[in-house]
Amino acid sequence: MNLTKNSVPFRIELLRWFDNNARILPWRTEPHWYKTFLSEFMLQQTQVEQVIPYFHKFYNKYPDVHQLASADEQEVLTLWAGLGYYSRARNLRKAAIKIVKEFSGEFPKTVKDALSLPGVGTYTAHAILSITFNKPLAVVDGNVKRVISRIITLNKDISSAQGIKKISSASELLLDKTQPSKYNEAVMELGATICLPRSPLCHKCPLQLYCEANKKALVHKYPLKSPKKKKQEVFFYAFVIEHKGQILITKRASKGLLASMWEFPSLEGQENDLYEFVNKKLGIVGENIQIFSCIKHQYTHLNACYTPIRVIPEKITKMADIFPDHKWIKAEYLDNYPIHTAHKKIIEKLKI
Repeated sequence: MNLTKNSVPFRIELLRWFDNNARILPWRTEPHWYKTFLSEFMLQQTQVEQVIPYFHKFYNKYPDVHQLASADEQEVLTLWAGLGYYSRARNLRKAAIKIVKEFSGEFPKTVKDALSLPGVGTYTAHAILSITFNKPLAVVDGNVKRVISRIITLNKDISSAQGIKKISSASELLLDKTQPSKYNEAVMELGATICLPRSPLCHKCPLQLYCEANKKALVHKYPLKSPKKKKQEVFFYAFVIEHKGQILITKRASKGLLASMWEFPSLEGQENDLYEFVNKKLGIVGENIQIFSCIKHQYTHLNACYTPIRVIPEKITKMADIFPDHKWIKAEYLDNYPIHTAHKKIIEKLKI
């Protein structure tokens, strides 16, 4: 496709299609930068369908940036629990605090200032500034990468430096600078609903005539991606310890994977003699132990296997030394803590 020659009709067809096919999404009704701010943090690496209920929960709880900035981190993490990538939740709150303190409660109007916010990269900055304030900035997310790679038959890995540079250049040339908000939403919408990773709906695409991959019947070849690295396999024992009508939960470290989240006491490893392990390592006296089958959970860089172990001890001697930041709570209060998804699966499996 000749981007310069065909950019005008390309935009016309795309925007016409968007007018007739745009999904009704909660952050699009009565648009405001705060809604876009919330949704863009949530939409990073997460599908729209999964985000919608979380968006409603957050917006109902924190209807403006001042209330979000005043929120307790544990409260924010509890609302976020199940959405994954929890650093987003912490950065969302930190960004809200900075917006209130340094930008008088309004989203900064320049890319430089937007990039100073925790958790805001080029994509998020461009998305909020273009969609909310109609700034002429091209937005390049995973959907846009796929659309553009097919339009221009990009023979580079879309995640490589060269691939990203070519996609960004093409996106700048195609951008409708008179209505960048609508254009950016349209091209992202096309990628999300028509130009799908598998089984794209080319027969419904308004850009068929401009798509080189479609013309060459090579749509399924694009985008090009390097093979993913094999994920590390890790194994954990998760101890559901019930004592005097209460259950033990522990808080994870403030940095690293699942930072500041709560879970059942967990230890990494695989032991042959589990009873000896429980008694010697955890200092639990008594053998009222029930072992369940592994619960699998995928993280970005690893596959985890959690073996739940329900323990009703007669006596506990070492737990405080191994898990200093812990609480004994009644089972009905588990929902009040930000427990991560893998351990929510344990709650469901054991019907706690």
